[in-house]
Amino acid sequence: MEDERLSPGAIWGMTIGVTAWSVLLTAFFFAFGALESALTVGIPCMVISAGYAALIVVTMRGVSATLGFRTRPWFESLWALILYFMGLLLLLSNEWVSPAMREAGIITRDYHPVMGVGYVPDWIPIVLLIAGTVLFIRVARAARRATP
Repeated sequence: MEDERLSPGAIWGMTIGVTAWSVLLTAFFFAFGALESALTVGIPCMVISAGYAALIVVTMRGVSATLGFRTRPWFESLWALILYFMGLLLLLSNEWVSPAMREAGIITRDYHPVMGVGYVPDWIPIVLLIAGTVLFIRVARAARRATP
């Protein structure tokens, strides 16, 4: 198998793409003067996003080393991570971020007209989390078969 790795640009792109929402959320809290929400919700969301970005990089490197770069399992693992992350984001939004924004008075005051994500039914994140998990199990089985 040819030695193909994720480029530094791809790693930076994944990291920025996964963590940008939490940085903007924290800036949003600061901009509206909700310092307590920024510290109790924004900063932990940044830590969660940074951890997830590290998980994505490690997973994609492992899949590349085991099953090849840009193969079907590689793309399946990428989709699994995307679906799982979207489910996690929506779950965080429903259960943690939106209530903090309501509590800080941001939604009712300035943000209510565009607050579509805060009202996603709970079954949608659960379906996304399950779909990501199922896809990742498929990739793990393929990796298990590929390793001697």
